[in-house]
Amino acid sequence: MTSPETNQTHYISQQALQCKELNFIVVGAGGTGSQIITGLASMAHAIHAMTDKRFRVTAYDPDTVSANNIGRQPYFPADIGRHKTDCLISRINMAYGLDFQSMPVRFDGSIRTRHFRSSMDVLISCVDSVASRQIIATKAQDYDYWLDLGNSSHTGQWVLGSTSGKPELPMPNELLPELTDPSKEAPDEPSCSMAVSLSKQSLFINKALTSQALACLWDLIFHGQISIHGQFMDLKSGRANPININPTVWKSMGYKPQATS
Repeated sequence: MTSPETNQTHYISQQALQCKELNFIVVGAGGTGSQIITGLASMAHAIHAMTDKRFRVTAYDPDTVSANNIGRQPYFPADIGRHKTDCLISRINMAYGLDFQSMPVRFDGSIRTRHFRSSMDVLISCVDSVASRQIIATKAQDYDYWLDLGNSSHTGQWVLGSTSGKPELPMPNELLPELTDPSKEAPDEPSCSMAVSLSKQSLFINKALTSQALACLWDLIFHGQISIHGQFMDLKSGRANPININPTVWKSMGYKPQATS
């Protein structure tokens, strides 16, 4: 029997390993979401070159491109006023010959995206409000995995949770309850310029977070196993601390598994 003091390895289920379709739902196409979607395009290209699996991505975001997004996010002056998902997805599909789907609406979980029993479904949240995460959290159990990413000015974290595969991984809001705690909601102060945006947030925090999270997803999908399921990052100090797959680590973060009858 594995000691609770020992770091473990998470393995995806045999059904997920043999699935014919990889299905990703990305909520948010801003600083973090746009980087995730772009990274998934690279992943799709690689998967198609090596396997016969179908790689589906659906992106949700009702926001349109504004002037302060230019430079910080992969949008251009000609995109201003257009929906972010429409701009990004059309560009990716044209470049890679993919069929990613744009949904320029707010994600409310009312549309189920699992099309086949042989699919592996991953929900990815790249949002900055507690209210949005609350909705996402209520739907996360419908998916094999839930990956959440969040950041402040120069720090951030990503957490991958799952009730699929072994061992089960705590959900992001179970390890970090503040993600869905209304009392922790930061005031919404939209920026009117890139200069103001940069004074609030590092130019590269989104890329730093997403590159590590995408590497974890790649190991999960292509190799069928992962040794960590999250990370805390601080660009100023240069520190990056993993969240190990370890019940003792989870307990130290305040995680209390629900009792099963």
